[in-house]
Amino acid sequence: MKKLYVYVLLSSMLLASLAVTFVSFSAAQDAPFVVGTATNPPKLDPQDQYDSESAETIGQVCEGLLRYNYTSPEMEGIPQLATAPGDVEGNEIIGYNYTVTLRNDVTFHDGSPFNASAVKWTFDRISYMSYGLWEDGELVAKSATLMESYTIFAVNNKAILNSTFIEGEFVVRFVLNTAPGFFEKLLAFMATQMMLPDAGYAHGAKFSGFLGLNDELIGTGPFELVEYVYDNQVVFKAYEDYYLERPEGYIKNMIYLIVPDNVTRSLAILNYEIHWGPVIADYDDEFAADPNLVEVLVPALVVFYIQMNMVNMPVEVRQASGFAYNYTYLIEDRAGGNLLYLHTPVPTGMLYHHEWDEQPYMNLTYARELILGAADTGVGDFEDNVSASTLTITNATADWVAVAESTNPLAWYNFTGYSGLESHFTQLSENMKAIGIRIDMNPLMPWGTYLDEYLHDEAGNKKLTYSFGGWGPDYNDPINMIEPLFGRNSEGGPASANCFLLNDPTLNDMLNETYFATDSTDPTREKLFQDIQELLITDLAPTFYIYQRIASLSFNQLYVDPTTIDDMKNAFNDYYWFNVVFTPPPPVIPGFEVFTLLAVALGVTIFLVVYLRKRR
Repeated sequence: MKKLYVYVLLSSMLLASLAVTFVSFSAAQDAPFVVGTATNPPKLDPQDQYDSESAETIGQVCEGLLRYNYTSPEMEGIPQLATAPGDVEGNEIIGYNYTVTLRNDVTFHDGSPFNASAVKWTFDRISYMSYGLWEDGELVAKSATLMESYTIFAVNNKAILNSTFIEGEFVVRFVLNTAPGFFEKLLAFMATQMMLPDAGYAHGAKFSGFLGLNDELIGTGPFELVEYVYDNQVVFKAYEDYYLERPEGYIKNMIYLIVPDNVTRSLAILNYEIHWGPVIADYDDEFAADPNLVEVLVPALVVFYIQMNMVNMPVEVRQASGFAYNYTYLIEDRAGGNLLYLHTPVPTGMLYHHEWDEQPYMNLTYARELILGAADTGVGDFEDNVSASTLTITNATADWVAVAESTNPLAWYNFTGYSGLESHFTQLSENMKAIGIRIDMNPLMPWGTYLDEYLHDEAGNKKLTYSFGGWGPDYNDPINMIEPLFGRNSEGGPASANCFLLNDPTLNDMLNETYFATDSTDPTREKLFQDIQELLITDLAPTFYIYQRIASLSFNQLYVDPTTIDDMKNAFNDYYWFNVVFTPPPPVIPGFEVFTLLAVALGVTIFLVVYLRKRR
């Protein structure tokens, strides 16, 4: 009988062990993938967002007709909610139709069908929130509160989209005011992604107003938005009825953990509490020492450049400046190789990036030839100073520097900028001395002040000579890297970020022509963008580009499979988690749960012992 008691006791202990194992396994399966972030997403509406934090949240929940091919160097648009890119009919005279066939197996997260009515609702809303909703040539309605990105949906202040028509349950036709090549690019842009429309897909409260942070965002994407707790976390779960087959080991639950303090967030990464996110420089050694913590560097489409004023600075100075700048010192010595060389407006990784022989690189001999050649024009103080100078190509650099530091340099300019640019001024100043140019730094100011008083004010533009600039695209088309900086608006004034006072008729005509390619990959359009880049940098020279940013993908490979992150290596630095494989960490089972299970097992044991004794 004693043996029987032992068997009962061992069986009960095994039962308790299995129960603990089951609870542990279940908890592990549900453990979330944790992404560390410093900032709250300020928007939850696809048509209202215009910042990376909001896009990283909305992009998990909502989808567009196309999405970027994140594993392609060109990041071209590929079908998402559409079955294929649209069919094009028409011409510049009669206008264009762009007809799209939709997937017929998609639902919103609440089970509502995705169909042509949902697409029409979305694009009617975009029209309403930008240049007005038109029907039969008449303006029906226009919102007083516009999308922040509304200017992107126009060419020369004329709406790209005329109207949207339903041709069948899963067929929609867009009538366009311009050739569809550029419109097709916008179909992968965040502001064209779909959220659940008003009831009956009518023009209701959602249509005419933006979602707030406490409103429910419902899309068709691979993740549902479960909860957003401001200053704490954004919680997602996989949408189990998603129309695409997921990889084995897909992310089932995910949290964007909002930790504004850099030290706290870095320690959480080192302690394995956050599975994706970089540490600050103070913890680089600890990060590198842990074999499970991995950093992958990828090019980003964010570029930086030295701005030069077209009115206040002769073209020879602007051209020579690009050849006098020491790019190697900036990238290798100052940045430790963690930046990319760039000499052109269209960055590496973007469609129509173009390299050519005459683009600026450090060549002091050529820079000095350009400067000395200005004496031939005999116009203005700069040319007079060069003509009066005894400097020649054969003079040592020390001679050129001595002239720059004298009371009569070849040219004397200012550097205007915002706080934090001291090191950029120091290098620019030292480099330009080698071609006889002196630069003084105006007091640096807060970013907001610089933006209002200089960059966005035409009178302030006229006070600039040298300044520092940066730019990143809203969508994957080179026009977005060029026109806002160097083009003109519909009233003939400078485009939104054209602080150079650049107004070149040839360039303006070429920029306008890029919008009218029927096919966005038309070879004619590629050649046009190559010519634009050469005209800008070699001939007009309003700027010279100094580097392209490199982004860091930092994660814990104990939990994230490094072979599944190719989508994350895109140059937009977009988060696309669908193909990422995640192994949840083993959970720590709370002591109370273990105690409860053991107590139950002990109770069962006692009951069986007493029962068996009575039977005896």
